[in-house]
Amino acid sequence: MRKILTVSVALCCLLLPIPGQAEDDQLGQLLDDRKRPPEAVPVPVVPSLPQVQTRPDPGAPQVRSRPSLLLPPVREALPEEAPAVEVDTTGLWFLIRRGDLAAARADLMRLRRQNPAWSPPVDLLTALSPPERGPAVASGSRPAESAARAEARGWQALAAGQPDQARRWFTQAGASLSAREGLGRALVALDDLAAVRGLVAATPVLAARLAEAALGRALDGIDAGDGLFLSRDRLALATELGRAEAWETAGWRWLGQGLPGPAAAAFARAGDGENARFGQVLAERAQGRADIAEDLACRGTTLSARLAAACADALADRQLAAYQAGDYSAVLALAERISQTAPDRRGPQELKAWSLLRLNRPAEAADLFDRLYAATPTPALARALAQSLTAAGRGAELRQRAAAGDRLLAGIVHAQGVATAWGRKQFDLAARHADALLSD
Repeated sequence: MRKILTVSVALCCLLLPIPGQAEDDQLGQLLDDRKRPPEAVPVPVVPSLPQVQTRPDPGAPQVRSRPSLLLPPVREALPEEAPAVEVDTTGLWFLIRRGDLAAARADLMRLRRQNPAWSPPVDLLTALSPPERGPAVASGSRPAESAARAEARGWQALAAGQPDQARRWFTQAGASLSAREGLGRALVALDDLAAVRGLVAATPVLAARLAEAALGRALDGIDAGDGLFLSRDRLALATELGRAEAWETAGWRWLGQGLPGPAAAAFARAGDGENARFGQVLAERAQGRADIAEDLACRGTTLSARLAAACADALADRQLAAYQAGDYSAVLALAERISQTAPDRRGPQELKAWSLLRLNRPAEAADLFDRLYAATPTPALARALAQSLTAAGRGAELRQRAAAGDRLLAGIVHAQGVATAWGRKQFDLAARHADALLSD
């Protein structure tokens, strides 16, 4: 009998948390409470005296025998007893898996205060106890950890950034779905991508969850500056397991870090979606490859307004470069393309009008400047209109419009009169034009 008692005490000690902070002591006490039958007082063992057989009290709670000392005793409910208290512990397990044990312990205390009759399960208390160094190897003198305890330790190690230790715990935990998921996440963290693929092939339901883990691993690696080849392998795994947006997400992450080269390559592998195409336009433009950016944007003008605007921007940049180079015919052709994509843009039309004037087509230039001036009467457009009307031999029309009350054109006419009269030494006429100009 003493030998049995000694083994029981030793096994119970294995389940107690390591001494530490006050919260750990409380959890250890809770574990101890869960191992003792409710309302039952231990009977001391006296080996030298015969045991006295007593009739059990029919009103006392009965304790059912358990198959293993590693499991807590199960109390058989009397018919008149209230049902066991059900408490939602999903939030607690979320905090445990995230590694925030302090918050989890505080939430456990809150739940116990709100539910005095509730007894937390052993696996929950075990997960909240301090971590051990690693899973024990089963031997004749020490039994293996229970599956629930091993799995809880696995999640704890994974949250603590110890994936190799977590893999050993989850391997010991057995073949439950949650243990398989934990093993897969540990393998992802260890970059054992072939093992991840094998695990998913054996348990296809894990694909979506491990795809999320693979994408998170890839993005963390990008932030940490991991090599491009390793990041691409992780992204390929995430895509293969079902995260179709993995390349696009990584492209934006690289672009935000000022790495347009990897970003452009990632966007190119992301497919033909609008968001990925726009990201590739920005990445190519950041690399100075304006021709590729223009082609991508202009082939996607029907996908979104911002791609249409990006196309118009690229064409406008090329049009300005052509005008500065004196290639006025190219300016006219680009103006037509821009008008189809962004008809409300005025800058390309002004360059077109000036190019018509440079190509000795003043009448066409005057008509275009007239339309632009009617829409937005600015001093610059007034001067351009006056110059084109004069070059087209329509000076009388200019003076007529000035006399009709157009103050901007009138000022230009008087300024022209001052210059002409002064050149002809008609000083009185020049003075009258100057007075009129000042009065305006």
